[in-house]
Amino acid sequence: MIAKLPRPSRLKRDAREVPFEATVWRVRAEVVEVKARPDGDFYLVLRDGVDQIVAEAPNQKACSGSVLSRQMDEARDAIGSALHPQELGRDLNMQVEVTGIGFFGTAPKGQNGARIMPILGFRVLNR
Repeated sequence: MIAKLPRPSRLKRDAREVPFEATVWRVRAEVVEVKARPDGDFYLVLRDGVDQIVAEAPNQKACSGSVLSRQMDEARDAIGSALHPQELGRDLNMQVEVTGIGFFGTAPKGQNGARIMPILGFRVLNR
């Protein structure tokens, strides 16, 4: 899983970290938590064994005009229908497949900060 990739020693502000941030990833994992964040993003915590990452579906208003907006909108709609995100978050134990672009975000000590953002595809593998 992408949680095992090495974190770059220094992240660039104006360029992607190639190849990770220039790759569309497909991850199969257990979604253990979902929440609707105050900024309108859907925030999913995914786990594969002991490894854990975050995947985010950004607020549709923040991404209007993107060449990927149709895919992001469809993925967000699928997440909303299947998981019903709420501001307080919900604990889940559901196998899913998430497709999206890699992104290095902030990271707690001991983690690499690798995440999927934006989510471009989402499907439930079991209920």
